[in-house]
Order: sequence, then structure tokens, then C-alpha cells
Amino acid sequence: MSMRTRRTEAAYSRAKQDGSLRPLADEYHLREWKYWVLIDNRFPHDLHHTKNHLLVRKKKGSIYSLRLWEWAELLEIYHELKLDYDYLKLNFPSVISVPECLHFHLLTLKDRYK
Repeated sequence: MSMRTRRTEAAYSRAKQDGSLRPLADEYHLREWKYWVLIDNRFPHDLHHTKNHLLVRKKKGSIYSLRLWEWAELLEIYHELKLDYDYLKLNFPSVISVPECLHFHLLTLKDRYK
């Protein structure tokens, strides 16, 4: 089950097939911290969300390789951004599309105020 609309999922599939995907940390940075960057998700989870940004670790590796100072900065970022989004999501390994690039989805629901 995809969290993307059919159109966005098709665009994502084409980008994977034609090799036009870029490393997430190389995307345009909306904000930057010492260990993390905030980017717009080129292939958003737009089925149920109006806003989908990615908080991307600058260094390659999994969640298990995070250092204490990276966790500390992540917590600071969470407190800084928590009112701008409805939730933060980390995919389980079975559905991570870019396993070498740790990233969290920052999402706002479409029906946020209903």
C-alpha cells in the first residue's frame, strides 16, 4: 500500500527506473543544522497529507549508527518544528526505500482541522 497518490507513485517509479533519483542530502535544503537537513519530498506521501518534508541525516547510515550528539540535535529539531507538522514518521526496514540514507517524514494531514 502506498501513501502516495497514483500519479505521484508513478512518477516515483519512473524516477527509480530511469536513475534520476538523487541522494536525499543533495536535494535543496529548506533548513540546515549541523547533522541534519530539511528538504521537500519530491515524491510526497500526498494521499493523506498536504505537507511532507524530510528530515535527512547528512551522514550515510542507519538509525543504529546515530551518535549521541546526532540524537541530541534531532531532539532539538523536533522541539523546534513540532508545531509545524502533525507527526514525524520513520519507516520500518521492510519499507524503507533509501536504506543508506536515514530520514524522517514530517507530515501534516489533509483533514487536520475537520
